[in-house]
Amino acid sequence: MTGEAGAITKQQLEMILDAARWAPTHKLTEPWHFVVLSGAAKAAFEELTIELCQQRLDPEKAEATVAKLRRKQAKDWPKVHCYIAICLKRHQEVPEWEEIAAVACAVQNMALVGSSMGVHGYWSSWQPAARDAPEMHDLLQIDAAKGDRCLGVFLVGQGQQERLAGYRPRRQELSEKVLWLQ
Repeated sequence: MTGEAGAITKQQLEMILDAARWAPTHKLTEPWHFVVLSGAAKAAFEELTIELCQQRLDPEKAEATVAKLRRKQAKDWPKVHCYIAICLKRHQEVPEWEEIAAVACAVQNMALVGSSMGVHGYWSSWQPAARDAPEMHDLLQIDAAKGDRCLGVFLVGQGQQERLAGYRPRRQELSEKVLWLQ
């Protein structure tokens, strides 16, 4: 990500998020919920992530993880335009795996629409010690008592076109992925 200021507009973000609404969902539960973190909220999210990893991980792992996160905070995170927390709002009448799949489809729609506009985004599972903590649930306004949870974070930024081309993975032939039975 380039970190180019003002490169991504609110209208683009709304188009990306609107695409999520059209994902398939069993019983039309639409279990996805997104929290957009920018500006001071983005900084608070980053700092809370580091604090929670420091507190919740065993000391040896915490030291290495916090050092890594501080490096990202200094070098990589400033290039992120915003974070979009990917949240699941549970509906007990539908199996959880179906709701998770629906959220994943919603995020795929976001990625496709973003990519079509030249906006780079990717899904990070984030640090579980932070993502799953009650303090993070409070920040993201997640009701864990109802089974709601954060499934990760979609990082959004302006991509460097030459680097993006290098990330495009080589795909196997369709014949390797499809079995036709008649």
